[in-house]
Amino acid sequence: MVCAAGLAQAGSDDEIASMAARLKPARIEHVVDGLRLRAQLSAAYQAEGENARATVKHLLHGALFRGRMIAKERLEAGENGLAVARFLEEHPRVEKVYYPGLESHRDHAEAKKYMRGYGGLVTFLVKNADWRATADVVDRSKLCRIAPSLGGVESLIEQPLVMSYYQRTPEERKAFGIPDNMIRLACGIEDAADLIADLEQALRA
Repeated sequence: MVCAAGLAQAGSDDEIASMAARLKPARIEHVVDGLRLRAQLSAAYQAEGENARATVKHLLHGALFRGRMIAKERLEAGENGLAVARFLEEHPRVEKVYYPGLESHRDHAEAKKYMRGYGGLVTFLVKNADWRATADVVDRSKLCRIAPSLGGVESLIEQPLVMSYYQRTPEERKAFGIPDNMIRLACGIEDAADLIADLEQALRA
C-alpha cells in the first residue's frame, strides 16, 4: 500500500496519476477524486485570486451533489455497520470496537435515545498488532477500497496512522487517541455477510 503522504503532495493530474498507479487499481477512485478536487481548489485560488469564489463554489457543489445523491444508500449502510461491529466485537483478533450501536460503547445510551440508526462508520483495534501487522489486515481486504473517506455506496477501509494522521507525531496521535493498530471502516451497501466474510479472511493471521 502506498502511504497517503506521497499522494497528498501530488498536485497536477499527471502527478496524481503517477502516484495512483502504485496503488491497487480497484481501490484508488476515491483517493484520486479527493486529491484532484483539492488540486483544483488550490489552482483556482492561485490562478483567479479574488475571482476564485465562483469556481470553488462550482467544484464544491459537485462534490456535495454527489453526496446527496447517495444519502439514502449511506443511511442503509448503517445496518451493515451494526452487523460488522457485532462481528468484530466477538472476533479473537480484535482488541476493541468503537461503534455507538454497541452496548459496550460509552455513549450507547445517548445514541439510542437520539439516533434512528448508528451509521456505517466502524473503528476497531487489531489485538497485539504493530503498525505493519495492522497495515497487512487493511491490504488483505478484497472487498473494501482503501481510502480516507466516509465513502459512497462501496465500503472503504483505512489505517489512520498512515493516511488521516500521517503528518502527526506519535505524541500527537496518542493525544488524539489514534494508536498504530487502529483501522477505520466505512461500510457501504454490500451484503453484510460479504463484508463480514472479507473481514474474517483479512484478520486471519
